[in-house]
Amino acid sequence: MSKYALPTVVGLLAVVFASPILASSTFGGIVFTDVYSVKKTAANNSGGVANSSSADADSVSATRVELPNITRIRASWSNEDDVGLYAELGLGGNSGATGVSTRHAYGTYRFTDRWQILAGHSSSPFSPLFPNQLIGNSASGSASGPVTAIGSLATTDRIGGNHNVGKGYGEMDSGRSPQVRFTYSLPNQRGAIAIALLDANSGGSSISPSASTATTPARDSQLPRIDIGGAYNLYNVRVFPGLSYQKTTYNGVAAGSDDSVTTWAASFGLQTGTGPFEVSAEYNRGSNWRNAGYSLGNSPAALGSGAFTYAGGTRVGDTDSTSYWVDLGWRVTTTNTQSVIHLVYGAMRSKSADATALDFSHKSTMLGVSWAIDMPWIARGFTVRPEVFTYNEGQSTQGTAVVDYGKETIVGVQLQFTF
Repeated sequence: MSKYALPTVVGLLAVVFASPILASSTFGGIVFTDVYSVKKTAANNSGGVANSSSADADSVSATRVELPNITRIRASWSNEDDVGLYAELGLGGNSGATGVSTRHAYGTYRFTDRWQILAGHSSSPFSPLFPNQLIGNSASGSASGPVTAIGSLATTDRIGGNHNVGKGYGEMDSGRSPQVRFTYSLPNQRGAIAIALLDANSGGSSISPSASTATTPARDSQLPRIDIGGAYNLYNVRVFPGLSYQKTTYNGVAAGSDDSVTTWAASFGLQTGTGPFEVSAEYNRGSNWRNAGYSLGNSPAALGSGAFTYAGGTRVGDTDSTSYWVDLGWRVTTTNTQSVIHLVYGAMRSKSADATALDFSHKSTMLGVSWAIDMPWIARGFTVRPEVFTYNEGQSTQGTAVVDYGKETIVGVQLQFTF
């Protein structure tokens, strides 16, 4: 992207959203800066060490100063006909990168008191909650994956790094994709339920079933991915049930070979609190997650959550996955600050569902503390977030073989400027 691209985009947004013919508009954003130290064990740095063998690389420690790509600028617009528009651009990246990407770009129309349609690029209503883990979004992973592929975990996969709200260590994110969504608001502000239709032929990892010709089989799914999510308020508790389904089909597959992969996921989240304490948690279960357009992270459990082929490539095996996290918060108020201390634990496990000689399992976990400190009476819009997290990439087992991916620890502080 040229050096003039970002100023041009910002300028156009400012002109459009400041136009006097618009009924209502806002413009804002958040700048994040991560300053942290990362320590990788030898097994983690090398991408996995086979049981009873030595590491291929030394342990490593490094200090980083980064502008993570969760930095964003955003604008919204609405008129008297209940038509709205929202746009959000992501900025930043690792190794000093300052790339620009589309985070959200969609329009909405509320055509009755209860019903709304959304069309464009955004996250889906499925699995909407996130734990408080933010530092290391642009951290780099290992040099490569295991020496031999284990299920959908390939030798070229980079393990670890890119830590973002615990993805791959308990958080299962629906991802951001083009979609058409219908939302129904429940009476008395009790909540809402939404259904989104997404492209089943883009995003996610493809398998390679046995081909009838020299051409690699290609996706030709006719049905969209379907994501359903709800939110319901019950006294001081909010619950978030959800369901996601996708069937990916392939053409050009040899006769007698499997030609489809079914992905599904069920989710349940909750938020509650009393006094200075707050709790949020989410649980997800399903199959073949890596084959859909979810945002799963780079843990072995996430990279190994896809379907796999066996029996000479003629059969497709399913991989079952479970992920969950718990976030315990304690609100602390002083004369000049308002803060919340979060204790977070999460885990994800993926294992083969079909009994074959390739039976395998992966498990990855996280444990850490994140402390968001606001100073509204001194510097409104400025937040300091110290954070300490350990990521246990865990082990992969396949038969009697064990691969250990080691651990990664990040200690640092994030500076946030919200406008």
